[in-house]
Amino acid sequence: VLGCKRWTVGAGSGMPEVIDAKPSIMLARALRLRGGDWRSHAKSASTAMLLFSSATGSFGGAMRGGVEQMDLIGCIIMGVVAGVGGGTLRDLLLGVPVYWTYLRIHLYICVFCSMATFFLWPRAMRFGVTGTHLVVLYADAIALASGAVMGAHIGHQQTHDPVLTVVIGAVTALFGGIFVDLFSSARPRVLHADKSMYATPALSGMLLYVLLVRCPMIPQALVIVASFVLALVLRVLAWTYRLRNPRWTVASTGFVTPRFLGAMQAEREGPIAMRPGQRIEVKITTRPPSGRT
Repeated sequence: VLGCKRWTVGAGSGMPEVIDAKPSIMLARALRLRGGDWRSHAKSASTAMLLFSSATGSFGGAMRGGVEQMDLIGCIIMGVVAGVGGGTLRDLLLGVPVYWTYLRIHLYICVFCSMATFFLWPRAMRFGVTGTHLVVLYADAIALASGAVMGAHIGHQQTHDPVLTVVIGAVTALFGGIFVDLFSSARPRVLHADKSMYATPALSGMLLYVLLVRCPMIPQALVIVASFVLALVLRVLAWTYRLRNPRWTVASTGFVTPRFLGAMQAEREGPIAMRPGQRIEVKITTRPPSGRT
């Protein structure tokens, strides 16, 4: 079955005729007969990731709209923007038809999840479920990893350029949330990860995808799964251990200095050791439900 030739009955002579066949085609046919065609597995995994990313993104966008005191139409718009905003910008940059114009299941999922969030999320909050619940955090992490890997996968198929692959993946995974933050008049969480890094896990997964996809011996389905797992694990570790990237902070001298992971102990909550007679300046901020300080 795995040979490079196949036999057919010749016309009129009754003798078998040898016709060449590509080994890759014969191998794909043999794997398909055994239920092991990696192309079908990769397509199934890609479809599942895209659908889950749309559903989870619309849930987060609708929840953000509800917190901002938007009505039902506003929450639906926010959910649709969060669910398909990154993919829409990706397709516009690539110059291809926007995917949800012909795959309308993504648009329907965004509308349905947004409406469900609008009506059901207030009831869930009565049982103590908040935006920092583990279920919500894991769903957001899975959506982030899915959007990053699938964006990189689509970018690689369209451009075959490693730099553009990462750029297209970042646009797909991050710009839906950026649009929602801008519509809410809030600073983008992706650019200001105060509690834990958000964009770095997505970029790590995309970089792994770029490295593995150049190896012809690794099946594409395995490349997608490995990149997805790396991005997901890094995001979970980021919120578990409060991992953050270096950032600048204004010191007491008035100069702007970079702050790294080792210098973040001063920002932890709890008692502060002080010397007798030492003065401390306290800045109190209030954070209303809208999320703005």
